[in-house]
Amino acid sequence: MLSTVIHWFCLSSFLVCGRTLLRRTQSSHPLRRSKVENVTNVQILVVSLLLLVMSLVSCVGATFWNDRYGRADIWYIGKKDYDCHSFGFDILAFVILYHNFIPIILLATLEIAKYIQALFINWDEDMHFTGNNVYAMARTSNLNEELGQVKYLFSDKTGTLTCNIMTFKKCTIAGIIYGNHSDRSAAGEENLSQSPCPVPESYEFNDPTLLQNFENDHPTKDYIEEFLTLLCACHTAVPEGDGNDISYQASSPDEAALVKGASKHGFVFTTRTPYSVTIEAMGEEFTFEILNILEFSRIQ
Repeated sequence: MLSTVIHWFCLSSFLVCGRTLLRRTQSSHPLRRSKVENVTNVQILVVSLLLLVMSLVSCVGATFWNDRYGRADIWYIGKKDYDCHSFGFDILAFVILYHNFIPIILLATLEIAKYIQALFINWDEDMHFTGNNVYAMARTSNLNEELGQVKYLFSDKTGTLTCNIMTFKKCTIAGIIYGNHSDRSAAGEENLSQSPCPVPESYEFNDPTLLQNFENDHPTKDYIEEFLTLLCACHTAVPEGDGNDISYQASSPDEAALVKGASKHGFVFTTRTPYSVTIEAMGEEFTFEILNILEFSRIQ
């Protein structure tokens, strides 16, 4: 009785395992080919089969001809010393004779056409962003075909298909609000008139009171210094360049905006190593040891 139960349990487990979610998601992904490539492959296959049929018919005809005229002394063929015939050798000979029937140049022509289409994508003025003077860049010649295969666009958050711009405009230190949210820089207004989706400077903070309180020994001076130091040191951005020409590469635009905002107030992030970060605060250089990095995850 026990062996029968175990047998039915193993059999039911074997039958159900193919219906589980894990098993269903392990299906092989189909190859994505463009319509031009599919049509070209079919045409080349048809032409190859036609070539084999022509070679086979020609080989059969050559066999009949050799049986009828092979023993005759035909001076313009020059086959006095050649008496053996092989069916496979004759097919190979006719395949070599008819090999130009396959348009190998077609594949090369398609690749040239793809390359020229990629150049047109790079030169397209409709995809030229005047804010940063950036053109579209086709990094593969198959980009035009891959775009033609797109049927649906899914967006899971704001910023995927829109402009996700982070600017440092306002802050609160020790209960004091610095910055005016309604103020807009002249550069931002100019970019707004040039493009429907501008990329303004990541720093639009316009409040001299912050530096005045820091320089005039305001009671909140220590808080201001600690705030700007944390903005300048606690991040994962990487500086590029030297001197006054420093740009920051960050994994998120909010980190770049905060670091750029701190640099405008004299707290400049200059160097990053695997174990430390170096900043320049009001002309003085400080180095901080990296104790831990909190990577962004879904738990956060």
